[in-house]
Amino acid sequence: MLIDTHAHLYFEHFDADREEVIRRAREGNVARIINIGVDLPTSRRCIEMAEQHPGLFAAVGVHPNDSADFGDEAIAALKELAGHPRVVAIGEIGLDFYRDRSPAELQERAFRMQIRLAKEVGLPIVIHNRSAGWEILRVLESEGTDGLRGVFHCFSEDAELAERVLEMG
Repeated sequence: MLIDTHAHLYFEHFDADREEVIRRAREGNVARIINIGVDLPTSRRCIEMAEQHPGLFAAVGVHPNDSADFGDEAIAALKELAGHPRVVAIGEIGLDFYRDRSPAELQERAFRMQIRLAKEVGLPIVIHNRSAGWEILRVLESEGTDGLRGVFHCFSEDAELAERVLEMG
């Protein structure tokens, strides 16, 4: 059994053959697909899709590139979405310093708020890391990782950082 831990099946380029893509994945022994939200609308869409397909599950979160307007209303909405039985993670969250789409301090604020939410609701996190690995490590160390589980996505750092992350558990 295979699990695709990171998909964005709501992307427009799947509009023509989304059902076919899901069917081919199933035929290829992909038993589960985690469809990852990047903002509130796509997080809701991931849940809708998970309700329609038994092998699909949702992750809800706000991507660092979309975190400029993230605040209390967004975290409240995510908390509500996270209570859905088809939601298995908080993500895609993290820091992205490769692109300049959202100020670093706002990305970090959103990241911290979503880490706290994940701890509160007991879900793992899907961390987007793009040219920000050491800063992500600093945030994780500051927030504490007791009871926190998750995966680094888009990891492009060195072996030293990978070892430090692994040491965190």
